Amino acid sequence: MILSAAKIRDRMNDPYPRKLVVSPVLDATQQLQSGEGSMDLRLGQEFMLPDPAVLGCLDALDEAQAERELTGYLRAVHVSLGGTFVLHPRQFALAATLEYLRLPTDISAHVMGRSRWARVGLIIAMATYVHPGYAGCLTLELQNLGEAPIQLSPGFPIAQLLFEEVKPPHTQQPGQLACATGPEFWSLLSNSDLAKLTDLRRGHDTLTGDRGWTDHHAKKSD
Repeated sequence: MILSAAKIRDRMNDPYPRKLVVSPVLDATQQLQSGEGSMDLRLGQEFMLPDPAVLGCLDALDEAQAERELTGYLRAVHVSLGGTFVLHPRQFALAATLEYLRLPTDISAHVMGRSRWARVGLIIAMATYVHPGYAGCLTLELQNLGEAPIQLSPGFPIAQLLFEEVKPPHTQQPGQLACATGPEFWSLLSNSDLAKLTDLRRGHDTLTGDRGWTDHHAKKSD
């Protein structure tokens, strides 16, 4: 069941461990409007911009590359309150919510982009499900699909958060997941998937003598 605005307020006033934390809420009447079942999320101050020139090809199976190069691939940018961040056409950036969340074990959340931004080409394509027990800021993936630069400022309403009751409650204790305070870049694959696919690649390369699909395809084309 999606929580109403009144129910969200009630859970924010509950004692721990049932308490739902969304902080800071500067204007509750604007962020949590009566009659609506969602809460506004605002843009934070931290951004990460990829530099395509640093990394020729992102290889999800190359852990050494990830350790060595991904930090340089993403450039951190801090924007002060009152400042602006310009997202140019076709540009991609990681951002984070201004709000820090702490979900109890019986509440999950869904993040949705705002239609007013989508209509000017700004797409917020994040993994929309937030697990019960999560604590931290939410990472947002921003992409400008429009034809004009978009000027953003910390504090802008950027997305909406829907809360939903989970029955039975999740076994994960509140605060044990994430605790991020800015945008995060994680491994593209889980450890188990990475190990299995790496073994398959090694076996394929041993049999064919190829270094990858691109080389194999090029040889066939010659």
